[in-house]
Amino acid sequence: MGACKMIFRLLCSSTFIICLTFSIKAKVPDYVRVKDVIVCNATENNPTLPSFTEAHCNKTQINKFSPYKQQIWVKAVVDIAQELSTYDQPLGLFLSGKMASRVYLNGFLLGSNGRPAALKSDEKTGKMDVVLYLRSDQVKTGRNEIIILMSGHHSFLKLAYPIHHIAIGPYQFPPNIALQGYLPSFVPFGILLIGAFYFGTVALYRRQDKRYLLLPIAALFAVGQLLAEVSRGLIQYDYPYHDVRLVFILLFATATGMCLLIHVVDRFDCRHKTLVIIASLGITATAIFTEDAFSAKTLRALQIPAVIGVIIAGNAFRLGKTKALNYAISLLIFSVVIQPVLNAFLDIYFFYLVAGLLTYLFVQQIRSNELEKQQLAVERSRAKRLQQILEENEEKQSPSVIKVSASGRIELIPADKIIYCKSAVDYVELIVEGKGSILRAGSLSELEKELPSVFLRVHRSYVVNSAFIKSLKREPNGAGFLLLITGVEVPVSRRIMPSVRRALN
Repeated sequence: MGACKMIFRLLCSSTFIICLTFSIKAKVPDYVRVKDVIVCNATENNPTLPSFTEAHCNKTQINKFSPYKQQIWVKAVVDIAQELSTYDQPLGLFLSGKMASRVYLNGFLLGSNGRPAALKSDEKTGKMDVVLYLRSDQVKTGRNEIIILMSGHHSFLKLAYPIHHIAIGPYQFPPNIALQGYLPSFVPFGILLIGAFYFGTVALYRRQDKRYLLLPIAALFAVGQLLAEVSRGLIQYDYPYHDVRLVFILLFATATGMCLLIHVVDRFDCRHKTLVIIASLGITATAIFTEDAFSAKTLRALQIPAVIGVIIAGNAFRLGKTKALNYAISLLIFSVVIQPVLNAFLDIYFFYLVAGLLTYLFVQQIRSNELEKQQLAVERSRAKRLQQILEENEEKQSPSVIKVSASGRIELIPADKIIYCKSAVDYVELIVEGKGSILRAGSLSELEKELPSVFLRVHRSYVVNSAFIKSLKREPNGAGFLLLITGVEVPVSRRIMPSVRRALN
């Protein structure tokens, strides 16, 4: 329950941080994106500027063309409002995409991002995100014409949308622009990292079954995916690294999804586990390869295992495992809610959904662990009670004897006649039925080892034969006393009281 409270407090604080993050955003004019895009081929190593009316030129949209393995000319228009053109801070032309580029604005050469070329050997790779500074005389209110020569020979992935943005707005360091969108993602990052560390440590410390490590491992993979995602807002990297980043994002998402699925399979003892896992991996891989966009690939990597998990948990519920219903509902909700994210930024929604699902499953695992501990405690108590009954019966049939040295001779005292034992400095006082008090040399702890299990240590100075106990009374301070059938009251310490009560139940 302590872990549940921790997770609850963490979620509350996360909600506060999210609200605070969005409330402190600075109010600046929005970036104005280009329109009326025309793309022409550029096959020469030192191409001349086309008129953009040639037959090989085509009108398109910002996300519909690609410089992948080629060199192209791009012409576009951006309309600047009075508010932005008179803004009191410097402006910049923001380029985001897998390309090297040389950029002109209204006839001015703004600069280059790398060096575009017709051949791979001549191209110098540019940054994935770059902002070119605009002087006040280079931008004007109203229509502005942008011309870009670009190439992308060093890409090894052909993306559906390789050009993300071409826009004009307030000048900022490129990673800072991306980081603004990623800031809210640090909240689920903290949730996932704490969950992975806490539950992983608990599972290892308690030496639990390997299935208890699956959720912490899934959380770690989600953390890895998030780090790969936000690296774009932390470093300004060359565009070929973007392909590496996307591959890692996809691999981490796939690993997270498969860990979730294996957890569900193990949790509900699915038949043919290995076959189900292999088939699920094959279905997931097929869904990933059939998608064009990497955002869709990443989402399928988690959605498909979640859907299969719904089927497995639903079948387990049908077979009478009532707890499987919670898993089926949570995974179904996750599978449905994640679908609209296909056309949204992963950093805004995706990790909140993943963190929410894993947090819920963490809570379910806590409850399962507590239930298992309670059942184990009951089983141990029953086993101990059964063992005690067997030993009591054995004691009645063949009573143990305790050796007592007195007056140079050894006396054998039947253990079943001893009512209780009391520590007396270097001796132990035995209260024996029909004989009264007998002193035995040695400590109470030494004697306790010789006594059968029907004797209970109820105090540091007392050991009592449970066969002579009439009742147990507890005092407000947590201590108490035993009333014996002989009428004697024996104290019970507060520390030992719980174990005495369990033994007598």
